[in-house]
Order: sequence, then C-alpha cells, then structure tokens
Amino acid sequence: MIALRRYKLLLVVCFVALIASHAASSLAQKPAAIAAHERFVTAVAFSPDGKTLATVGGESLLYRPGDVILWDATSGAQKAKYEGHKTAVWAVAFSPDGKTLATAGYNGTVKLWDTATGKAKATIEKHKHWVRGLAFSPDGKHLAVCSEDTTITVWNLGETAPKQVAELKGHTGTIYAAAFSPDGKTLATASGDKTVKLWDWAAAKETGKLEGHSDAVWAVAYSPDGKSLATAAADRTARLWDASGKSIMTLAGHTNWVSSLAFAPDGKTLATGSHDRTVKLWDLVAAGKLAGQAAELAELAQKTATAAQEAKAQASVADKEAKDAKSKVAAIAAVIKAFEDAKKAKTAADGAMKKAADAKVAADKAVAAAAENVKKATAAKTAANKKFVAAEKKHKTESPKKAAADKLVVDSDKKAKDAAAKQPIAEKAAAAAKAKSKAISAKLATTLPPGNSTVWSVAYSQDGKTLAIGSHRDSIKLWDVAGKKEKFAAAKKEKE
Repeated sequence: MIALRRYKLLLVVCFVALIASHAASSLAQKPAAIAAHERFVTAVAFSPDGKTLATVGGESLLYRPGDVILWDATSGAQKAKYEGHKTAVWAVAFSPDGKTLATAGYNGTVKLWDTATGKAKATIEKHKHWVRGLAFSPDGKHLAVCSEDTTITVWNLGETAPKQVAELKGHTGTIYAAAFSPDGKTLATASGDKTVKLWDWAAAKETGKLEGHSDAVWAVAYSPDGKSLATAAADRTARLWDASGKSIMTLAGHTNWVSSLAFAPDGKTLATGSHDRTVKLWDLVAAGKLAGQAAELAELAQKTATAAQEAKAQASVADKEAKDAKSKVAAIAAVIKAFEDAKKAKTAADGAMKKAADAKVAADKAVAAAAENVKKATAAKTAANKKFVAAEKKHKTESPKKAAADKLVVDSDKKAKDAAAKQPIAEKAAAAAKAKSKAISAKLATTLPPGNSTVWSVAYSQDGKTLAIGSHRDSIKLWDVAGKKEKFAAAKKEKE
C-alpha cells in the first residue's frame, strides 16, 4: 500500500515537472511580453485605436518562417502570433478600421489577416521579389504594395478576393515605401533611384517627382493635414516638401542611413530612425520658423557646390584646350622637321648628281653603269624636289602659326591653372554652407538614447504619447514621449 502511494506521488511529481518544462518551452518560443522579445523587428504599426502594436520580422531572411506578433500596447503582453509567412516579414499596416492587418515577406508574399480571428483571409502573390512597403488608402478599400521589382501594385479589397486595379511603373530602383495622401487621391512612392514619385494612382499617371536626395529614398509619409511630405534616405538626411513636391528644408544630423520616419498625430514632430542606432525627434514648429533660413543655406550650398562643379568642368575644358594647343604645336614642329629633312634630302641628291656626273667623265669605261646611276640619281632628285616643294609649301603655311600656337599653349595653361585655383575655393564655400545648414538642423532635433543596433522602423500611437521603435538587436522599444523614458525598461533589466 505504501509502495503504491509512493508510485502515485512519483507520477504526480513527474507530471508537474513535465507541465513546468512544457510551459518554460512555450514561454521560450512565445515570449509573454515585449520585454522578453529578442528576434529582429523590421516594421511596427499601431492599430487605429492605439491599443495594439503589431511587429514583424524574424530570424533569417529566407530560410526560416517570419514573425507577425500583436502586443497589448499598454501592458506589453503578447496578444497573438500569426503563423503563415515562410520568410522574414518586412512590412506591416493596419486598415483604417483596424479589422485587417496586411503583412509582406521577403519572398514577395502579401497576407491579409482578420484581426478578430487571427486567420489569414487572403494572400497576394503578384510580386516575385522582396516586398518592402504596404499602405492602405484612407477609406481602407485599397492597398498599395511596393516591390523590389521596381513596380507598385494597387489592390481593391472590397471584392471577395483582392483585385489588382493599378500597376505603377516608372521608377528604376527598388520601391521601399508608399503613402496615400489624406484625401486618398495621390500616392507617393519612395525608391532606390533617389526619387519620390507622386501618382494619380487611379489613372496610373505620374503627376510629380521629388528630387534632391543623393542616395536611395527609404521612407515617405504625408503630414496629418496633407500639406507636406517627409522623406528619409540613405544619404543620411530627411527632407520636408510641400504637397506639390517643392523642397522646404533638409534635416541633417544622422550619421548613417535614415531608414524610417513617422509624423506625430498633431503634425508638430517628426520621428526618424537610422542605422546609426538612434532615433531623432524633430521639432517641426521650430523647423517652420527656420525653414526660410535653412532653405537659403541649402540654396547657397547648392549654388556653391554647382560653382565648384563648374570650376572643375572649366579646369577640365581648359586642360583639354592646352593639350590640343600643344598637339597643334607638335604638328607644326613635325611639318618644319619634314621641311628640314626634305631640304637635307635635296642637298644629298644634288651631291649624288654631281658625283654621278664626275663619275661619268672620269669613268669612260663604266659609261653604262654611270648612266644608270645618273638615271637613279635623277629620279631621286625629282622625288626629293617634289617632297621639298610640298614641305616648303607647308612650311610657308604653318610656320607663321607656330607663334600663335605657342601663345595658345601659354594662355591655355594659365586658364587651366586659374580654373583649378577656383575649385578649392568653391568647394570650401560649399562645405561652409553645408555645415551651417547642418548646425540649424541640429537645433531642431532631440536624440533619444542610442540603442545597440540599427533602427528599421518607427511609429507613433494614435494619441501621440508612445513611439514604437523596431530594430535588430534591441527588437522592440516603446518610448514614453511625455515622460521621456522607455516603457518596460525595468522589465528588460530584470530579465537580463
């Protein structure tokens, strides 16, 4: 009887241990809270009511399933995990009513999820290359999909299954991001070709182009009032533009690619995330006041940079002119040398003729040979005379030009030296203007405490009180904007 009781007790202990082990394993696979999440996060998005944060990413680009996780934005607890992507997930967006979540993977697959059930209700597999960006229209009826294949497709979601209604072609590089204007009529797309294009997407017609970035444009967003746009690029800057595409000002301060951006709901702040591991919050009210000064400096920087390029071009042209002039002098010198050579040949022929005549008089016995020599000498003399006449003619024509050509060489050399001297002066002026512009930008930004890895994505909650930051090593951070501190930081330290 005692042995039976011991056996039952042992079974209970083993069962409890098994449950504990399984629970620990489940927790390791499915972190219970944001503070415990350790996989890389490439994109983040808040639900329209601000209660849920969606994060996507994974562990490997291609060879392992990607993550789509929903978190309680208040407590940081995990609410759901959607399974289905075969590769890392790189884009996420909530529909305006919050009922649909769109996600896109490295292999080009786009999935639409029912947020009430967590089930995938549709899959779009139009693009065969990496899909980098997604954007819902303001009315939630359409979805824009941005691909590495240099095209953007727009889908009508009102049907039983998504239906493609537009394909926008015109970019020559990867499309990294898209944004609908608040009225839904215009779609802005950011590309690796260094431009942002504005489209009447319903008509598949390009209506504008934003040019100014010197490297790939990674992100684009409309301000809440639709009066301006912001762009972020690999040239380490963010830019503000008016709705027509006119540049307002450049925000310089990051030291590496600017990968993401987001307007605060009130439109007064712009958050930018960068591969320099920092997030900057730009005061757009102050930026508006300094926009004129910044624009003047930017214009000055552009003008001085252009002047430097022109000076460089002038130096190059002057250098070519000098080389051409030297070539002309060399050609004239060759003509003169040919004349001298012809003159020597004529003298030699005259001498040969005289020797042949003397030989004829002196060598009666060799009359036939001498006659042949005379014949050869005569032919040589005739040929030499022809060369002499031709060389003399060229000499008379070209000799007067030598002085002018020599002067051209001197003048061209001087012009080249003068142009080269202007170049560093222009470059110095351009650098000074750029430095002043950067100093103004620095006054506008508040930099959050740097993280441990590149920042891939930023998003504001709908009330503007929380900023979500997605990165590699740091996974997810939630920044309390008003309190100027990281949420759940204590939980992370406790975990560590």
